[in-house]
Amino acid sequence: MISKLIVVKRNGSKEEFIYEKLVVSLLKVGIPLDYARMVAKLVECRIIERGGEVSTSEIARWVLNLLKGIDEGFYKKWVEAYKRNKGVDLEKELEMKLYYYEEPMITP
Repeated sequence: MISKLIVVKRNGSKEEFIYEKLVVSLLKVGIPLDYARMVAKLVECRIIERGGEVSTSEIARWVLNLLKGIDEGFYKKWVEAYKRNKGVDLEKELEMKLYYYEEPMITP
């Protein structure tokens, strides 16, 4: 059993994945609570499936793909907020790192 879920940040440091932190970040960009919880839970499950440790880029890719499958507007809000808050063009970064690919979409 995995005790802690770990996120590897861009600088190589590690921190615990906190479900609520992802929910709050989604709420801040206008994603409704039910969708924010669903996305966070799916990300949490994927981290577990991957052995309990993933990069922030993987989480960002998963969130983008999930939001795009729910509502294109949510997707755009997330990308804009990410760029504003972290100074990173998320779509461009993911394309450059070849992380972006189409995954099956989960719709509510």
